[in-house]
Amino acid sequence: MDPIPVTATELRIRARELIQRVHYYNECYRIENFGRPMAVIISCQEFEELQALLKQQQIALSPPHAVNGHKLDTSRRARKKP
Repeated sequence: MDPIPVTATELRIRARELIQRVHYYNECYRIENFGRPMAVIISCQEFEELQALLKQQQIALSPPHAVNGHKLDTSRRARKKP
């Protein structure tokens, strides 16, 4: 869903209404100041879902820490010259 653009002034005037619309109707608002996007208002449920997705992505992209209980040595060691 694309966020609905709202000016910072409009947010100040209609804050309670917009928050209720986010909560009850799952709307999303992009707050703009002089035409520049500054923030987004989303529901708590949507925020928690995004946080969970980010956490899953970080876990998937992180290097493996251990295999069979042993730490993996991923460092490169300089060979000693004879």
